[in-house]
Amino acid sequence: MYSHILKNIGINVFNINGYNKLSSKYYIGEAIVGNNWSWNILEVKGNYYIIEPSIYIINKDKEIDDFYFCPKPEEFIWNYISEKVEYQLLENPITKEEFQKRVKLNYFIFRNFFPPDIIYTNLTVENKITIRINKKVQDSEIICRLFNTENIVNNKYHEEKNCKCLIINTLDYIEIKYLLQKKSKFKLQLMERIGSSNICQILAEYFIESTHDLEDDKFEFLPEDYGNDIKSPNKILSRLKRNGYEYWSKV
Repeated sequence: MYSHILKNIGINVFNINGYNKLSSKYYIGEAIVGNNWSWNILEVKGNYYIIEPSIYIINKDKEIDDFYFCPKPEEFIWNYISEKVEYQLLENPITKEEFQKRVKLNYFIFRNFFPPDIIYTNLTVENKITIRINKKVQDSEIICRLFNTENIVNNKYHEEKNCKCLIINTLDYIEIKYLLQKKSKFKLQLMERIGSSNICQILAEYFIESTHDLEDDKFEFLPEDYGNDIKSPNKILSRLKRNGYEYWSKV
């Protein structure tokens, strides 16, 4: 009906078939099998715009941004990819294989942040991982939770305690550093707090594999982990311990 109305008022509209990571048919870390979604592209005066009307209709009574009406193609591509490359509307299109490897980002990450510098869902590291996310809004905050996916009790992952986390929060970026102290597989959730409440929304999820145990259980972050531009952490950074993690903010 949506396409029929647009065509009847003289707007050229294309029905696009493709893949959607936000669909219930998709499980993070797994390959996408078969088409599972469709959306539209409009042509107006020689310009092309992406429209995803079904998501807006589903959420029309909720607080939702207009992300799905004319989103930037470089943001839309994180969770949606068309069968035909030309409908990505990107100068440098990506392959379906690249799309499947990319981390799933919930659309509201683009309100306050740019995509993280590490884009792959499945990461194999020795014991240390660093993820940097640049900000669009200076007072934005990210909270992390790390789960051990090999420690399942009552069908639930348990939060990993054998690790150390350092979050450096500056005006321009957030840098998340983890030291994993045991050989295992983990799920890392990056979350944003909603206002002053304790409610958090998941921005992204990673699956991480640590390759060996650390013998020294007192393994600490070294001064160089704070970055070359931070000469004196005690003077330039304010420190806050929360849930066993260390949060640092530039002052």
